Amino acid sequence: MHGVTILWSTCAAMSLLVASIHLTVWCRNRMAWSSLALVLIASGVVGASVAEFLLMHAGTPSAYAATIRWANLPLLAVFAGIVWLVHLEFGTAGRWLGVAAIGLRALVLVLGYFPGPTPAFREITGLAELEWLGERIVVVSGAIRTPWSWLPAVSNVVLAAFVADAAVRLWRRGGEENRARAIRVGVPLNVFILSSTAVALLINARVLSVPYVTSVSFLAVVLMLGFELSRDLLRAHRLAQQLVQSERRLHLAGEAAGIGFWFFNTATGALWATDEAKAMVGFSATDEMSYPMFLARVHPEDRARIEAHVADAIRRSGQYAAEYRVQLPDGSVRRLSARGEISHISDGAAPSLIGVVFDVTDRHQAELELAEQRTQLAHLARVSTVGELSGSLAHELNQPLAIILTNAQAAQRLLARDPVDLAEARDILADIGHEAQRAGEVIRRLRGLLRRENVELRPLEVRGLVDEVMHLLRRDIDNHGVRVHLEVPADLPHIQGDAIQLQQVLLNLILNACEAMESCPAGQRVLAITAGSLDGHVRVSIADTGCGLPLNVERVFEPFYSTKSDGLGLGLPLCRTIVAAHRGRLWAEVRPPVESGRAHGGSVFHLELEALRRM
Repeated sequence: MHGVTILWSTCAAMSLLVASIHLTVWCRNRMAWSSLALVLIASGVVGASVAEFLLMHAGTPSAYAATIRWANLPLLAVFAGIVWLVHLEFGTAGRWLGVAAIGLRALVLVLGYFPGPTPAFREITGLAELEWLGERIVVVSGAIRTPWSWLPAVSNVVLAAFVADAAVRLWRRGGEENRARAIRVGVPLNVFILSSTAVALLINARVLSVPYVTSVSFLAVVLMLGFELSRDLLRAHRLAQQLVQSERRLHLAGEAAGIGFWFFNTATGALWATDEAKAMVGFSATDEMSYPMFLARVHPEDRARIEAHVADAIRRSGQYAAEYRVQLPDGSVRRLSARGEISHISDGAAPSLIGVVFDVTDRHQAELELAEQRTQLAHLARVSTVGELSGSLAHELNQPLAIILTNAQAAQRLLARDPVDLAEARDILADIGHEAQRAGEVIRRLRGLLRRENVELRPLEVRGLVDEVMHLLRRDIDNHGVRVHLEVPADLPHIQGDAIQLQQVLLNLILNACEAMESCPAGQRVLAITAGSLDGHVRVSIADTGCGLPLNVERVFEPFYSTKSDGLGLGLPLCRTIVAAHRGRLWAEVRPPVESGRAHGGSVFHLELEALRRM
């Protein structure tokens, strides 16, 4: 076997091998369009190799002309494949140049059937034999040229311009990988295209008396592009392995943390979930899930809300967050919390939701138990506070009861007279009724403070809360010799909360302020209670002129820390817990001396709660 046969057979075989490999790649992954483009290039090189081998062994000028006519078809496939592949891999090329290159090469193919076998020759008049690479071959020895002889070279130059434009744009995009690919692919590709063009021009001009070697040049293109795509395949394989490892780590982390992962295709309704996520809604690991099947497990009272959240995430917000209950097949109810966001797999595709879900049943139960314990502790604190106020409350009750008794005795004496003074009797009975109402009001407030009920959140007036507490503490404040400055507007926005618990907070803060001023001279004991609205919140401030606070103000909110000799240090921590449960804030500040008019300024406690919007 001689050199020409070996070389062109090898060229065809290697191109066919590359085409087979990348056709298999495309069949396994229909999105690997670059591999399909390389199949088109390699197939064209196989056809060009066969055509060139037949040209070198043509027996007559007519056989030579017939072969060269159809040889332009595989070259058109090579052109189309190169344009397609460069566009896919670089993604920055000017498409009009690629279309022009393919169009010019198609015109070369068409013109071969009208003026002659090729735009370069109108007629081939003779063939000459020569020995090349140890084998006898034929080349054109005589031919009539046509005006279109430049057209194949122009198509090659336009193709080279397309590749160069794509490479330059890729380079300008920046990035180490982009620039490396622009040089690694763009430069060699143009070298092979332009070198084959130069050789073909010299052959057509009969400067060189050698056979066409276009397929050999494009074999180098095939091998170079195949190597580049193989790099991509290896990189994709490494990424796939890293993805598998990442999924394993994610699965282990989710399993350890009790978190499930899910993916919802909004177009098909398919719902993929990990084994942990399936178990949370009562499905086994082998069960297939869909969105309607999931909704069937959601508690009926939560189902409409979940559908609304999903619809809002898809249409508007892009974020999904919900806490809901699910009914398991065994009749038990679990509480789940899910978080997710919109994910677009590709442009134009329907949006999908991807997220996590975790079981919060135990946490919710713990929160309920904590709230119950907080309620019990608050109740005990109120009972303790009432014990401290027992002297004042007894006086509050004794005073109206004594008046009632005195008026009743006076009424008895009045009724013993003859005649009875009915006008005076009516006045006495009116006084008895007024004092009875007064005593009943004290008892009502005391019962309200002492009763233990579940937390009831409802709209409240800040002025009404303060007035209730001030009525209860009126006698105690007087006993401490404290002057009160009250500035609580009646038109403040409403707040939402439990009246008893918020009264307990105010009562505790006011009592603490009164006790903090016991060591002060009587004329300097001033309690200022002010309130106002700011940035959607209502703030109540309780200021005193007492002994002040420690340097680290936050210490007063630590459990079991107290500035009183007989204090337990639970009042202020409990107050802050109650306020936090109302989504509010409670903090303290040292009052400036200038503000209070004393050498030491005392302290001020701020209670801030969210204001309700006025309708």
